[in-house]
Amino acid sequence: MRNAKLIVCLWLLLSGISNIQAQKVFGRVVDASSEEPLVGVSVYFDGSRFGTTTSEDGSFEIETPYTILSSLIFSHIGYETLELEEYYKEGSLWIKLKAKTEVLDEVVVTSDPFSRRQKMEVFRLEFLGDDRYGRHCEILNEEVISLYFDSSTNMLTASATAPIMVRNDYLSYLIEFDLQEFEVYFKSRSLVRLENVFFTYLSGFSRFIDNDPESKRISRRRFKAYLGSPMHLMRSIYRNQLTENGFRFRKEYETFPSHKIFQRFDPDSLKLVEIQFLQDDFDLTFSYGLDYESALRILGDRSIKIDPYGTHRPYKNIVFRKYMSGMRTGRLLPIDYMPPGTFNPQGSVRSDHHLWGKDALNISDPSK
Repeated sequence: MRNAKLIVCLWLLLSGISNIQAQKVFGRVVDASSEEPLVGVSVYFDGSRFGTTTSEDGSFEIETPYTILSSLIFSHIGYETLELEEYYKEGSLWIKLKAKTEVLDEVVVTSDPFSRRQKMEVFRLEFLGDDRYGRHCEILNEEVISLYFDSSTNMLTASATAPIMVRNDYLSYLIEFDLQEFEVYFKSRSLVRLENVFFTYLSGFSRFIDNDPESKRISRRRFKAYLGSPMHLMRSIYRNQLTENGFRFRKEYETFPSHKIFQRFDPDSLKLVEIQFLQDDFDLTFSYGLDYESALRILGDRSIKIDPYGTHRPYKNIVFRKYMSGMRTGRLLPIDYMPPGTFNPQGSVRSDHHLWGKDALNISDPSK
């Protein structure tokens, strides 16, 4: 799962629109056993508003302005959710979904000392976020969520029998979140969060519905949610505009230029930018009135690819800590979010940049 603030342009060259490389994904979804077509399967790009449902013959088609690195998700009631990566390298897709099998619960050998109410309170805070964004969110179907606290490991886990529906009134999104993993590790046998949460791990797939795309008040809130986020960072790396957008790399209190932190290669034929990190650990400061401190740990082969939307792969090659690690579902924005006054991948420009005044930063078409 994944794997959720940016910038405003006062001008832009519209000639860049002609260079956009559109992406079309199409195919058919069938039952893995009978190979009968499945109708009404939800097909979407993880973390986006791009999606559709299969027709009577199981076929689907989605078109996006750019190649997206985000996974393609297939979800249907009674079937296992399927995540497909590197689908853009294929032609027509033939997708087989496996029916879910009923699994009896294993015998629990450790006691759970807390009530559902107590555990749900912690789940809301860790899943939605303990900030203004999270506090304005509501889970519409809490009955699908199961919670368990393991006294032997001091770990709270959660699972869901259906996608969790989240209404975010602050950012005006309806989010369909297919929870894959949720774990909160506590230092002691207690659900007290202050100075007691050691580590939180959350993963899943998400799809967004925009409830109020024209509201200027909502646009301001989304813009603020974007600033200093992983999406903002990755788009700035893609554009090679880290300094202009307020990011600075540091290691042991010394500021480093980006070329000493990573090597950036020019976009390939799919408009994907490859990044080869030269450091395993470093701090990151985002300045916007105040300095917001984050830290990144690079894993694997130190290499990632970034698409024009700021989605990177492999997801697990970067671990965000400090400020960025505290961002939860309530602060998520769809990967196709564009701040007012910036280039819109659909081929138009939102010109209401006057909303931001001196708060506006500088960005244009993210693919250029």
